[in-house]
Amino acid sequence: FPYTTLFRSMEIRMIGTGSIGARSRSASTLIDNRILIDCGNGIIKTISSYGISVKDIDVILITHLHGDHFLDIPFILFQRIFDDATNELKIYGPIGTKDTLKQLFELAYKGSNYEDKLEQANIDIIDYEVLDNYEVLPNYYVTSKEVEHGDFKPAYGFIIKHDSHSISISGDSSYCPSVIELVKNSDISILDTTFISGNLKHMGLDNIETIIYKYQKKIIPTHMDDLTRVEATKRNINNLIILDDGDVYNL
Repeated sequence: FPYTTLFRSMEIRMIGTGSIGARSRSASTLIDNRILIDCGNGIIKTISSYGISVKDIDVILITHLHGDHFLDIPFILFQRIFDDATNELKIYGPIGTKDTLKQLFELAYKGSNYEDKLEQANIDIIDYEVLDNYEVLPNYYVTSKEVEHGDFKPAYGFIIKHDSHSISISGDSSYCPSVIELVKNSDISILDTTFISGNLKHMGLDNIETIIYKYQKKIIPTHMDDLTRVEATKRNINNLIILDDGDVYNL
């Protein structure tokens, strides 16, 4: 007998696509309005401008503890309290995230009790060293890969799987073996493309062209500085999907 199996597409929304000094917002990605990867400056105002509520987000994945990737978490905490969020928010960060966020909160909101506010906001913070096909939400599985980001350690990328689809995100990374693993094990990759030429801290457009040529995969560049965006647009590279802040791509 004939039958049809239906799989929902995965929605990628580029919350921000820029490096710190770029006109674009800081690099951050939202999957299916539920899983936020990285939480940089101005995140609440940004997602609000896209019609998204903090209460929609169930999981935050932090790639590494550089400021433009995690510093706005205290504001998310308070916004959840203001909005009477009832869903549990789980924040997964590298080892040391719990202690770092406590210090950050106490600097930002002197006199407030951190543990009480976490409970009010219904937030659970989980330090991870390895996520191995870990179910962060029903039928959403995350695998972490440690990447090379200069001398800074640890820094991670992720593969996120849902139904028949998979998306990888490099976080901040140079061109390294873990990035190739991310690309080879996903349908589409969102990769650090900070510069025109890569270095030991960040990938460049030259690295992305090499990846596309070798593996024939679709790549969404992110963490771009302004000159890189101009050059990437000019080159018109096949399978390079250049998105602006707020753009949505369905897989």
